[in-house]
Amino acid sequence: MQAGGFTEPGPGRSHNEDHFGYDLPAGVAVLADGASNRPHGEVAAGLAVDTILAITRNHHGADHTWLESGGEPRKLAQLANQALLAHTERNRRHRGMGSTLALLTVAPASVSLALVGDSPVYRLRDGELLCLGSGRGAYEALGERPRVRPELHDLDRASGDLFLLCSDGVSSAVDSATLKTLLQGAADDLTDTARHIVMQAREAGGEGDASALLVRLR
Repeated sequence: MQAGGFTEPGPGRSHNEDHFGYDLPAGVAVLADGASNRPHGEVAAGLAVDTILAITRNHHGADHTWLESGGEPRKLAQLANQALLAHTERNRRHRGMGSTLALLTVAPASVSLALVGDSPVYRLRDGELLCLGSGRGAYEALGERPRVRPELHDLDRASGDLFLLCSDGVSSAVDSATLKTLLQGAADDLTDTARHIVMQAREAGGEGDASALLVRLR
């Protein structure tokens, strides 16, 4: 598994409400976008990502990914949701904050996704682009209610699969055909490709925070 990402705040914005991270040994990549029209989105997104990575780093075998060790993406999304709710109970000034979630977890023969909100995941395989994340999960947000209902996807895994996790600052500005072209031309340095995707969103007139996180499976 190889990963790289890039993020940039929207034009004229003083802070970025997108956050992403990954843990290669755990086989986990995650991206979060502070829910629009809610306060303290940068806090919510950062807490969601940090919570997930802290759990997956500490709960996988030395020779096994988190998913292979029995991890469940649904439960992980719920734990991130609980972390946001607990934070707002302790910090009342952050009440009302929320976040999307795009979570990718891998095992030797499978890939599992948990999606909350409108941050989609794309998979490029053999020249075909598949978009995941347009179901009921798009109407959910972490930190909104006691239980979150993520949209779940279980996929087979093939060597060379290339996944894109992105915020709506990318998906709303860059059409699927352009994303496919950019992903087909992905360089060995995935961070550089992620930067090109974000710059394409800017050139297309995207005004929101824009983030792209790429994961290539070996």
